[in-house]
Amino acid sequence: FKDNIDKYGSNYSKGNAVFNLMKGIDYYTNSVIYNTKGYDAKNTEFYNRIDPYMERLESLCTIGDKLNNDNAWLVNNALYYTGRMGKFREDPSISQRALERAMKEYPYLSYQYIEAANDLDLNFGGKNSSGNDIDFNKIKADAREKYLPKTYTFDDGKFVVKAGDKVTEEKIKRLYWASKEVKAQFMRVVQNDKALEEGNPDDILTVVIYNSPEEYKLNRIINGFSTDNGGIYIENIGTFFTYERTPEESIYTLEELFRH
Repeated sequence: FKDNIDKYGSNYSKGNAVFNLMKGIDYYTNSVIYNTKGYDAKNTEFYNRIDPYMERLESLCTIGDKLNNDNAWLVNNALYYTGRMGKFREDPSISQRALERAMKEYPYLSYQYIEAANDLDLNFGGKNSSGNDIDFNKIKADAREKYLPKTYTFDDGKFVVKAGDKVTEEKIKRLYWASKEVKAQFMRVVQNDKALEEGNPDDILTVVIYNSPEEYKLNRIINGFSTDNGGIYIENIGTFFTYERTPEESIYTLEELFRH
């Protein structure tokens, strides 16, 4: 696939076939570990026997200037599965170095850079092959600053919005007033304008808005929440994560979604 990426990269069927191969091999090999002594890859039949496959998988992690919107999703998955499957190599540092190369090749704080760093953190103790800490917490902090640079505060800090640089102030103010209307309607229904319980995290509502669906996908890594949705509210931290969208991307506007 990589040898013909210019030809196959935009072919979703071929890309999806490669993805399903990666996913299936990962699922089966890691399932076997749960029935293996010590839950150790070294004690499985696959250990040191799938290096040719790993070489092809790792080669997809770095495709240089051939990376584009059509094939980026497959590269992202190659990085993810390289991290998870490296333990089946006799020398896992080969997979570790593949992730390091990705961090050197792709721009700082690009999705691919952050994905590679995340996979080093999860599978290699947050260290590179030289044993140096990659400081993943700093990378995540820098990513939040890059992708969510704007902060707006309303009602003496009880309503906070963190947003991407392309989310307009007008849009944010409309969301604020929408929240006031929804709250007023709720109060009329329950006939009570006091909080049911004081001191909960959601006494302060935080709304996090990424610029686009693509940037929103980073929320899985930098904040640890599912992004397979149009938005998600995490009650125990009083935070709603979502993204700006175009009419082509959603039949609902951000304000309509927020009201629901």
